[in-house]
Amino acid sequence: MIKFVLLCLLACLPTILQAQNYAQRILQERAEKDSLFRLGDHSPLKGDKLQSFKGLAYYAPDSAYSVQATYMSLEKVKQIKMRTTHNGAPRLFKRTGELQFTLAGKAYRLFAYQAVGRRDLPKGYIFVPFYDETSGKETYGGGRYLDLTLSKEGKPIALDFNKAYSPYCAYSADYVCPIPPKENRLSIKIEAGEKVLEE
Repeated sequence: MIKFVLLCLLACLPTILQAQNYAQRILQERAEKDSLFRLGDHSPLKGDKLQSFKGLAYYAPDSAYSVQATYMSLEKVKQIKMRTTHNGAPRLFKRTGELQFTLAGKAYRLFAYQAVGRRDLPKGYIFVPFYDETSGKETYGGGRYLDLTLSKEGKPIALDFNKAYSPYCAYSADYVCPIPPKENRLSIKIEAGEKVLEE
């Protein structure tokens, strides 16, 4: 019996170590972002908010929210106007493709966009703003974002909701940010990534 238990532990060890390494990478990225918020020249936090800042709020890293998605280009690339926060002017985006993925045994999709007129972004960059059932409760009411880099057509692309982040307008009215379109509302709680920062 003891030998059987030991064999089971040894078989599970690589998976356990892999999960630990994944969590450590996510936590390291978050620590680096906290440092930028605290010390960076372009931090959205000012004055008292900056002085009292102790770190952003997050869900614990959970690899179940890191999935493989399939990106499919749309036959007709459509330009849309995204509303913005704080009654800002709408911004023009191209809806370029669709991400198809499975989460908790159910199929979902999110549309991907590229900003019209932006030439400073890396090649293959796509913008994925979304709402989910935590929006306006545990997470920012204006939705959260994912930044992704395209793989080849039909090839899997990593969709890691542990890296979902709130835009700067969540922290300051000095910023105006795109609001996710209704077509990118997920009917599931995405309990991963950045949460509302408690003051």
